[in-house]
Amino acid sequence: GAVIRTFSGHTYKLNAVAFSPDATQVITGSDDNTVRIFDTATGTVLQIFREHNNAVTSVAFSPDGVQALTGADDGTALLWTPD
Repeated sequence: GAVIRTFSGHTYKLNAVAFSPDATQVITGSDDNTVRIFDTATGTVLQIFREHNNAVTSVAFSPDGVQALTGADDGTALLWTPD
């Protein structure tokens, strides 16, 4: 029942979160129109994607963890190749 890690940095509410297939990363989508990828072990932000023009409502990693797919209230789904 103890908190292990806090992932912070978004400026508005979170709408979506997901683990990478190997559980080394967490991806989040927010009403601040951004997607963030965090290191699970440290909570450090690894990347921020700012290309959506509205709230990000869904996030997912591909089964191999090589790509991420995000959806937003701007009517777009964006496919990413995280660093």
